[in-house]
Amino acid sequence: MTTRQRIETWSGLLSLTFGILGLAYAIFGPLYQYTSSTTDPSGKSGTASGTANLLQMGIQPITLVIFCILLLALIGVAIAAQLHGRTGNNGWRTILWLSTAIITIFILISILSVGIFFLPAFLFAAIASIITLLSRNSPATRLS
Repeated sequence: MTTRQRIETWSGLLSLTFGILGLAYAIFGPLYQYTSSTTDPSGKSGTASGTANLLQMGIQPITLVIFCILLLALIGVAIAAQLHGRTGNNGWRTILWLSTAIITIFILISILSVGIFFLPAFLFAAIASIITLLSRNSPATRLS
């Protein structure tokens, strides 16, 4: 295995790892803050504040669908980077680029909320994708 193949494979695996970590933080991390105040009939008032995660606030079904599509794209990056690094097949390169494009679209749409948590995953997916272009004409990356 050449150095390019190793970098491509590890970039794909790191993209999946950081993507899963970002997804876990988006779901279970303390993203929401709340403050409430109450006054009882005797005139005493009290306040409460804290944080909540996405599960506690309630996940919309469309959010679950989008997170599942993102997870499939992350898995696609990892598998396609691994198999393209081994075989050099153009089909795996196409899957890798499509998966990276899906991750990019997700980040651009959600950059002001949870998209920031997926930037490391995107960067490693982009590295793996760019390496496929560098190794496009290299006969050393194809196994006979």
